[in-house]
Amino acid sequence: MRKPFTTGDLAVAAGVLLVSVGQLLWQRESAVSKVTSATIQEQNARIHRTLPAAAGTLTVSAADGLGDLRIELDGSRARVLSAPCRQQICIRTGWLERAGEVAVCVPSHVVLRLHGEGADAWLDGVTR
Repeated sequence: MRKPFTTGDLAVAAGVLLVSVGQLLWQRESAVSKVTSATIQEQNARIHRTLPAAAGTLTVSAADGLGDLRIELDGSRARVLSAPCRQQICIRTGWLERAGEVAVCVPSHVVLRLHGEGADAWLDGVTR
């Protein structure tokens, strides 16, 4: 009776798996772009431009007296900590870590965007 897999079969499968994982990791690293700043735009078009290296929290006024948003900056990443809206989508977005990533609180009219080198390298499509 013949074995289902020989040692050679297993070696070839392991090699293919190693090459595939290496390729995925290489593509992921090459697509990540360096963050240089974060922009927070309020409802009245007022823009706060903050360097992500300045770690801490920032309070931004929401539209129509809804309340305040708290945004946390930590090294080269940012996130919305709290927002006055019901759905909390901007909070569930989590940490923004790559240039070009965006968190939007629509009811509050606040946009958090990371900027940097090669900001759109990882996007597969953009609409306007």
